[in-house]
Amino acid sequence: MQTLQRSNRVELCALRCISSRHEFADGHNLLNAFGFDCFLEFVRPMLTKKMMHTTLSAQRSLLDNKTYLVSEKIVKQNQAIMDVLASHSVLLNKIYKNETMPTEVSTVFPIKTVEELEKLNNGISEEDIPFYVATVKMKIKAGGLIKNFSKLISEDICLKYNYNGTHGKLPFCQYLKINGIFEGAVGDENYTSLIKQPFKRAKNNFFKKECLKRK
Repeated sequence: MQTLQRSNRVELCALRCISSRHEFADGHNLLNAFGFDCFLEFVRPMLTKKMMHTTLSAQRSLLDNKTYLVSEKIVKQNQAIMDVLASHSVLLNKIYKNETMPTEVSTVFPIKTVEELEKLNNGISEEDIPFYVATVKMKIKAGGLIKNFSKLISEDICLKYNYNGTHGKLPFCQYLKINGIFEGAVGDENYTSLIKQPFKRAKNNFFKKECLKRK
């Protein structure tokens, strides 16, 4: 009976130690009255429970934050997918209705004169750009842009232009829509350095042919 009463008193004192604002004073009294081992016997489970509650709360908060971030990412991805589907829907609808394009895409290339170059760049609408990109992709599929550039731009134009318009040449970079189509077809981040090479290649081939004629 005395042991039970002592146990109840220890538990009551331990509870006061945990919940009271005067934790140090109560803890000190408990230690003095019943000893350190007895103090730990009742206080440890209470502290453990309190720590577990704090840990679970932190984990729940972290989980809620991660859930929000994932949800936000999914919403953005869904929006991107919807935008792509919407653009595809426009193209499919255009094909289905067999609408007449400003220029027959399949016969535009190769561009042979400066006049054709100007006309094409000024006549391309935003809706038609995907068709031009697809056409260019087909023409450069085997071998890439540099080897197949003659299928897009004639040698005569290549000799009159270079990309930046240096050394007395005309600037090909001014044709923003055509360059945008070529860049979209190539899909290369280094398009600017890539597009310069076909002009150099055309010039070198021209001078080689001229040298052979003289022999």
